[in-house]
Amino acid sequence: MTRRTTKTRDRISTSDTHHGGSQATPTISRGKILLADDDCENSKALCLELLNAGYEVETVHDGTSTTARTIDGHPDVLILDLGVPATDGLAVLERLRSHPTTLDTPIVVLLSSTDPGITQRVSLHSDVACFQKQGTGAEIVSFIGSTLGR
Repeated sequence: MTRRTTKTRDRISTSDTHHGGSQATPTISRGKILLADDDCENSKALCLELLNAGYEVETVHDGTSTTARTIDGHPDVLILDLGVPATDGLAVLERLRSHPTTLDTPIVVLLSSTDPGITQRVSLHSDVACFQKQGTGAEIVSFIGSTLGR
């Protein structure tokens, strides 16, 4: 059996295909994740970890798209790099927490800075989980699994 990963318009999903046949076995998704990160290497690595854990992943690369896709797409979890361009991550976070359809959306913030001002602004949102950006993929996947109960 081989695992096929396809990417269409920044939406990535996987399906299992058995050798010798063209019939695909649908993969049951553990949840829909929106990953907002403009760092291609970090985004790709985290995306692969999430896919391997059974999540459906959509990626966006700026704050404006993040806000729109979170409001319109209703992901189960948003992973938000605070350094996204166009609208910074803190502004996105504050906008989503004040929007009626995204009040309860679990948000995981990726921090690449230890700036106390940024940490303090994020901590105002007690329902937001924070992780350092580099090298925490397995921890984030585990956190999402426990948050969603899947």
